[in-house]
Amino acid sequence: MSNENNARCTLLEIIPSSLRRPEQVLPTQFRKDLPTHKLLRKPSLQELEEYGREVMIWHDYENPNEIDVEGSLTLHMHKRATMEMLIMGKSDKAIARTAAYFIELDPLKHKDHFTVWGLKDDGTNFSLVSRNRVFDFREAGPHCFEQWFKAVPIEVPISPRVVHLTNILLSAEQSVVFAKRSDSPYLTFENCAFEDGGTAFLDALETRETTMPSLQFEGSVPLNDDNLIRLLQIDLLEKLVLPSLSSELTFLPFAAQAKFLHYHISSSALLEDPFQSVEIATKKLTLVVVHREESFPTEAMLAFFRRIADLGHFEKLSFGINYDFIWDDWFPDDVPNCVAQGLIQAALANESLKELCIAHLWRTEGPDRGWEPHVGALCNGMKVHKTLCTLNVEVDEEEREEAFGPNYSHLRELLSNNRNITVASVFDEVYGGDDPDIRQLYAVNRFYRRSEGLRTLSPPLRPLLVVDTLLECGFQFSSLLLSFHVDVLCESVQFALSDGSSDETHCPLFRKIPSSLRTPEQVPPPQFGRNFPTHELLHKPTLQELEEYGREVAIWQGCEGSDEADGTGTLTYLVPVVSYSRTIPVVELSLILYMRHQSSRKTWMQMIIIGKSEKVIAQTAAYFMSLNFSKGKEHGEDEGSDLVLRSDERNFDFRAVGLQCLQRRLKTVTPCARVANVENLILSVEQSIVFATQSHTLLFKSCVFEDGGTAFIDALETRKTTMLDLTFIQSLQLNDDNLKRLIQVDSLEYLELPCLEGELTSLPFSAKTKKLRYFISSSALLEDTFQSVHIATRKIVLVLEHNEQSFPTEPMLAFFRRVAALGHLEELAFGVKYDGDGTQIEVPECIVQELIRTALANQYLKELDASHLWAPLGPDWGWDPHIAALFDGLKDHQELRRLRVDAVKGAFGTDYSLLKALLSHNRKITVSNLVNVVFTGDSELDKLNAINRFYRGSEGLGVLSQSTRTLLLTNALLKGASEDFRRSALLLSFHVDLVCEFVQLVLSDGIEESNAGANEDSDVKRRRLM
Repeated sequence: MSNENNARCTLLEIIPSSLRRPEQVLPTQFRKDLPTHKLLRKPSLQELEEYGREVMIWHDYENPNEIDVEGSLTLHMHKRATMEMLIMGKSDKAIARTAAYFIELDPLKHKDHFTVWGLKDDGTNFSLVSRNRVFDFREAGPHCFEQWFKAVPIEVPISPRVVHLTNILLSAEQSVVFAKRSDSPYLTFENCAFEDGGTAFLDALETRETTMPSLQFEGSVPLNDDNLIRLLQIDLLEKLVLPSLSSELTFLPFAAQAKFLHYHISSSALLEDPFQSVEIATKKLTLVVVHREESFPTEAMLAFFRRIADLGHFEKLSFGINYDFIWDDWFPDDVPNCVAQGLIQAALANESLKELCIAHLWRTEGPDRGWEPHVGALCNGMKVHKTLCTLNVEVDEEEREEAFGPNYSHLRELLSNNRNITVASVFDEVYGGDDPDIRQLYAVNRFYRRSEGLRTLSPPLRPLLVVDTLLECGFQFSSLLLSFHVDVLCESVQFALSDGSSDETHCPLFRKIPSSLRTPEQVPPPQFGRNFPTHELLHKPTLQELEEYGREVAIWQGCEGSDEADGTGTLTYLVPVVSYSRTIPVVELSLILYMRHQSSRKTWMQMIIIGKSEKVIAQTAAYFMSLNFSKGKEHGEDEGSDLVLRSDERNFDFRAVGLQCLQRRLKTVTPCARVANVENLILSVEQSIVFATQSHTLLFKSCVFEDGGTAFIDALETRKTTMLDLTFIQSLQLNDDNLKRLIQVDSLEYLELPCLEGELTSLPFSAKTKKLRYFISSSALLEDTFQSVHIATRKIVLVLEHNEQSFPTEPMLAFFRRVAALGHLEELAFGVKYDGDGTQIEVPECIVQELIRTALANQYLKELDASHLWAPLGPDWGWDPHIAALFDGLKDHQELRRLRVDAVKGAFGTDYSLLKALLSHNRKITVSNLVNVVFTGDSELDKLNAINRFYRGSEGLGVLSQSTRTLLLTNALLKGASEDFRRSALLLSFHVDLVCEFVQLVLSDGIEESNAGANEDSDVKRRRLM
């Protein structure tokens, strides 16, 4: 038995079915009878996460007399890297204690997603959900929340902390935990309650020293009136969201000191006299007008616009109308012309307005309508707005030509008169992108805005960028540019007339070295394709200045204490690129450096540093790596960068580069995975430690550790966070002892190792990484010892390196047999890499049959990837002749979710008949190609894929609470599946129990109606069922 299985056995023990009490059995709503376990010891969340499947756990309490039950029952599920626990018991007190127990467990090393009573797929990190009623969670105490916040530091590379509580009653102490956290969660209370009316929560908020990014109340506000007033006076809230309030409090939220207010208000309230004198403190407002009538709320919207115009201080304005009812045959009225004109007047009255969003016109169901007839008027009205940058308005795709005029004439006129503005949908889809003239207008306008923006740059950088741009752009762009920078043109003329002399205080970033004065070392090598000029730096730049320069430049730097005439210096070829390339010109003694700052995730700064010695090249690399990203940053505050260091021709001695610059570049300030690729370098002990502790994705290619990797492994073993990816290519830079230590490190998500030889060949199979990719010689699989090797990971990619022109039949059979014997894999991928002339080789039939047997023997296998089969110089040889056998053999696998296989269209039978047969038989499987694209192109196949997605979604509803399942099932039957018999049949096959309940409810309603003589409308009855 594996160590992992041993660990499971020491964690959980099954309670015999004959000894289970009724409360220890999973309720019948779940339509399954899982065995009940009890914990033998206190686990960590990591252990529960790694268990990877549903488990039901019973909790006994040491002193059951303190509460009115003996324990509680927990159904633990693992979904999409989210810990979900549904906790059942006879009292809130017992359930709360159990929830606190799990919340306080030692955390996962790389995630802080933890959900109790419900799964949320909206980015929520932590959720407490009670269905149908307010749940008394006070018994859990505040310590569990404090422990959760402390367990995963904010430095861990995750999305911002998002906390969502639904129908939860919190004690004063518990509410304080959420209010005082300095790491600022995005906090949502949905129909929650505070035992003290929110007094302690407000006390803590008022004493915060840092801002809270978002505080949101949905459904109801758990604060008494006094505390609501206190909340509105707090100026540390970036965003405050409030629902509709009672009539006496309706106008109170407008006084909120939050930087951004999102508020729901009744349309009738806007017609009251006090609204026309209300003060709105925020400069950023979203107002949702809740309307309970059929007609458009014309007077209410006009009253709102009049007040907005009178105030005139807004920078961001968004509004919407929420029709708060459902009539299936009703659609909202068009927006009256007077409302559009009122909006235009309100926008023009707000001279600092930067964003205007008028896309929020929604109801519970039905299409958005109303603004299309007024788009022309809006475009005409916004032509003269000086500061407006973004106009969001939702226009139906079929009505865009009519709304924007023929050939986008209204939009064209707006963009020609107001170069600051962009018109887009609510999803930021820029209108007019399909028209070349509109695209050109947007390009000119972007150039206009950037030209204007250059005025904010430092004096050394602005002249250089302006002059370079003038030399490259056309007449229209030049005239726009000069309209903002006439002073630079005058300075350039004066500079030319004075033979290049200039005031040092206004010097550019670079100074060009005259071609006649360049030494041979200062001339870019011919490999770069053209002889562009060489520059010198006139002051120490920031990385942002170099990045904003935006074009290639050759920089000469002399070494300190030397005469530049003797050629002791370096030449750096610098250019921003979208991705780091492997087709860079090769220079005999050079170092290639890429840096990508986290604020510029799409742009790499590429530097090729050339010199006469490794020492001077390393010193230049250190110089660039030590630069601040932007001005005003202290040394310890500057943020790090993704980093690539390469030497193409030799092992470059990188040890002369100090630690400080390396630490600076790999420093992680914000939650962001840091990437480092290191190729053909010799690293010092100290440098290896930095890579081990500050990288999250790390690749070594043919590098050398001066100590054989001892310090690197020491640091890796003590690392407190998970490394997402550690890859070694071509050669392993660790000595044998350190390789064995690496295999035992359990903080790796992914480990890739090159081919090893001798007694080390089978060692990587015992790696404790979550996923292993390993290259191995095909001959190694034929050794007797392989059939007893233990594969620790559940996810493996094995690539056979084969030096012959025949298929490696026996090695592949040996591998499949071992995997079948182990039977614990969840992901299996394999490939063959030929070292020959690329001749196409067929797959033997016996390989296909053994692969099928192996997959079936691994009953928990979720992903099978047979697409990594290549020959370096020839076409991929595929599975074409064996698709029928492969599909037939795998069709009954219960857990398989994805099959990857490369084959031509004809291999799947006429009109994809073989693939259709598989997908019809096993609706849980998805078949895709090497790049994970689902096979498509046939209408029947597309429909089959769609129905299978519906099948999987219907099956997934079974884990939800009964109330939620009832609502979703009813909606699906009335909408998506109402006119599709197959979908209805699939849906009902999973939820027959709910159908029986519906029938009983209808029958009982019929009896009541008969006795009462009532004639209830069928639409009303259907809504009651929902």
